[in-house]
Amino acid sequence: MLKILSQLLDWLFPRRCYCCRKTSQTSICKNCLSSIKILEPIPIKIINNTKIYSSTVYSGVTKKLIRAIKYHQKQEFDTELAALMFKFWQTLNEKEHSYEIIPTPTFAFRLKQRKYDHIKLICNKFAQMTNSKVNTELLKRTKDTKPQYKLTLKQREENLKNAFSCDKAAYKGGHILLVDDICTTGATLSEMIKTLHSSGITDITALCCSCNESYIAATSSNIIHSSSSF
Repeated sequence: MLKILSQLLDWLFPRRCYCCRKTSQTSICKNCLSSIKILEPIPIKIINNTKIYSSTVYSGVTKKLIRAIKYHQKQEFDTELAALMFKFWQTLNEKEHSYEIIPTPTFAFRLKQRKYDHIKLICNKFAQMTNSKVNTELLKRTKDTKPQYKLTLKQREENLKNAFSCDKAAYKGGHILLVDDICTTGATLSEMIKTLHSSGITDITALCCSCNESYIAATSSNIIHSSSSF
């Protein structure tokens, strides 16, 4: 009976792809997923000897998914975003190591407003895919920073100064993988790396789900097409 009711509701109110709004059996259709491009396995930036990687560019479907999970309560998109990162991660030599995943911390007040940590959700899914562990105790955000998107690089750096603290007692001694949703200027990652270095932790790699288009604008050969089969 429940199955029949579900089928009837699907017929009366067909599901639509969140991105293109076409009828779809899933929240995101295959066409939209296949339009996402995965970057080649080379660093987009190196900060204090730490390689910064990005899975995709912050545009198109990727941008819609990140904004959906970050601002519009679409927590279910953690799987798709983690899958993008995993597809990229499989092309890296770094995957041979065992990593401890560190989500970019959110200030407690903002976390209370949003009611969930979208970076942690993505990290948890990614950790399952890579058989890794998530550590949310090593780094904490101790400063309620202003939104970064309207700030210059210099303003971002000042905004993030002393924004994080490190509890070295929570460090297990392995490789650290910092994870963020977007890398725009790298200022947030730079401050996190600086904080870890101040505690003597230097074995670090960083992976973002997406990055500013300026990082790959110089060459189109830096991009390979993704597959919709996440």
